[in-house]
Amino acid sequence: MKGDLSIIGPRLVIKRKLEKRIDPSKYDSFHARHLGRISEKLLDVWINTKGYNYKEVKFMSIQKVNWWKKRRLF
Repeated sequence: MKGDLSIIGPRLVIKRKLEKRIDPSKYDSFHARHLGRISEKLLDVWINTKGYNYKEVKFMSIQKVNWWKKRRLF
């Protein structure tokens, strides 16, 4: 996988086209992150299409997080 930049092209093209059509300043902070969410989904599609193996790992934060408050915001 080292040196394989084929993911950058298609994802950036799609992201840039969406950025031209959608103005994130019109949305609140949660909904303004839609481009990031779409980009993450495209990465998943690319990984599965290429047949790369992956492993999900637990998320760890070094800062204290109020998970009850964070969950309510979703």
